[in-house]
Amino acid sequence: MEGCAMFSSETMVAAVLGGPGVIETTRLPIPAVGPDEVLVQVRRASLCGSDLKIRDRSFFSGDGPPPGIFVPGHEYAGVVAAVGESVDEFTVGDRVVTEAHRGCMRCVNCLAGTYTGCLNYGRKDKGHRAQGMTVHGGFAEYVVNHVSTLYRLPDSVGFDAAVVLTTVGSVMHAFDALGSLLSGASIAVLGPGPIGLLAVQVARQLGADPIALIGTRHSRLELGKRFGADLVLNSREQDPVDAVRDLTGGRGADIVLECSGAPSAVNEALHMTKRAGKVVLVGFSSSRCRRISTTPS
Repeated sequence: MEGCAMFSSETMVAAVLGGPGVIETTRLPIPAVGPDEVLVQVRRASLCGSDLKIRDRSFFSGDGPPPGIFVPGHEYAGVVAAVGESVDEFTVGDRVVTEAHRGCMRCVNCLAGTYTGCLNYGRKDKGHRAQGMTVHGGFAEYVVNHVSTLYRLPDSVGFDAAVVLTTVGSVMHAFDALGSLLSGASIAVLGPGPIGLLAVQVARQLGADPIALIGTRHSRLELGKRFGADLVLNSREQDPVDAVRDLTGGRGADIVLECSGAPSAVNEALHMTKRAGKVVLVGFSSSRCRRISTTPS
């Protein structure tokens, strides 16, 4: 390892998957660093909804990794502790935040820039890795990242804000998938969870108008109002399709972001969108018509 910090032990504390529904702590070796890799000392790691699916093992197409060895966690920030011999983008002590996905960079999707849809998902032998999902993640004292998946933090951004920024990336990806400008577009967001509330804020900053937020929890809807939603409504008390159409002069929203993951919300999203409008499915429903395997063949 080039330029490495001094370690008081060869092992580290890590939170690993146990049996279904179980996370347990253990000690694992501090990971070795390859030529184009960076060892990060984790300072903050946040819990994502996907981590709950990973914990109960419904995330995996098969049984998943054996108990006691796999480290979840894909939203984390920390300090560079060591760098590989080819890495000159970072030095020990740099504050960094991670990007979970690293595509194989050889399939047609990766070459087109859509590496989050890598066709070699789960194939570490092909170069793909998804921190905390297919390779070890940030629920540990140390984690190894490919150099291309790290970003240096400015002094003005703390570790707490940095891990939230990793979640904002999901929202930005949703807007990027639209392939159109948001300025002046009417937007409806279904689901006032962390992703939905971030979507309201990003949409406001990108010039969307008006913005509707639909959910079932008054406390979350109040947050949405503070964050810039023009209309907030509880779908248990009011028909969200009628409300959004009233807000948009009867046309329907230009764009609907479904962030709740509720199966019924997809149908509502389609009906509150204007003709030729766009719906982006951001949330993941636990109800599945057919499981698509992500296990390498």
